[in-house]
Amino acid sequence: MSIKLSVIVPSLTGEMPRGLPEDPRLEVVPVKGVSPVGKARNEGLRRATGEYIAWVDADDEVTADWLPEILAALESSPDVVTIDATLVGWENRCDSVWGVRPESVTIERLRRDVYRDISRTSALWLYVTRRKLWDGILIDETVTQLEDFLVLPKVLERARTVKYLPKRLYRYVRRQGSLINSKDIARNSSCVFVAIRRYEEASPKSRGAALWGAATMAYWTLDVANVKYTAAERRSFGDALAFGRRFLAIHLVNLWRESRSLESLRMRCVWMGRFVTAACNFWLAQRIMGRLRRRV
Repeated sequence: MSIKLSVIVPSLTGEMPRGLPEDPRLEVVPVKGVSPVGKARNEGLRRATGEYIAWVDADDEVTADWLPEILAALESSPDVVTIDATLVGWENRCDSVWGVRPESVTIERLRRDVYRDISRTSALWLYVTRRKLWDGILIDETVTQLEDFLVLPKVLERARTVKYLPKRLYRYVRRQGSLINSKDIARNSSCVFVAIRRYEEASPKSRGAALWGAATMAYWTLDVANVKYTAAERRSFGDALAFGRRFLAIHLVNLWRESRSLESLRMRCVWMGRFVTAACNFWLAQRIMGRLRRRV
């Protein structure tokens, strides 16, 4: 029997995710002791033999329905299957990663939403993709954070069909001390450069959505620097802060145009307020916008 699905599991310690079943149609590809995670994922890609590729982080969980639901979806041979997830331990809430549940998801909408980072994120574990979409594409091993943010749009640009499963089949567990929770200034400041690089590498048809995604990531990074870090720590962000502010300032007019797709005028104004305060480095105003962010 040929392998239908390969699941790649990067793990520094050899830990395996909870709930991952044994099945002859499933090939589990653990990659132990390889860092950074982009390098581990590339190693997994080289070793995987399945027709489709899935990603599961070692410290996360999949539900009992994860494999049967995905295999059923693959029977129609889509290029991409995308699922919902539950965030466990995320600011004391459990929310779906998918913000809205449309009746259907086209590949065009999926690309736009991934670039905009509004109702879809670039976390690889939300996607099962046909193996051939990855031909000639590798994850940048020099990027230690947001490596999936950078590579997933390139893969989706090759896709033609998508199947959306509006079910929370994955449990993303946010743990203290994990990479995303670490207070690593160099890593956090690199997010600005990665986000703007993704915008610069986007295809012409995706440039508008990619601009919004880049501005959003630049804002979050500036928000972290100005609201959560000390003055001495903020100085360590150096060029990243200046680069992010300059990027936002240059694109404010285009961002206002792109904000037309938001659901309300209030949302447009709130987001533009965030971008303006970050671009101008209005520290106190950004604190106020940060409080508004938690209410919206």
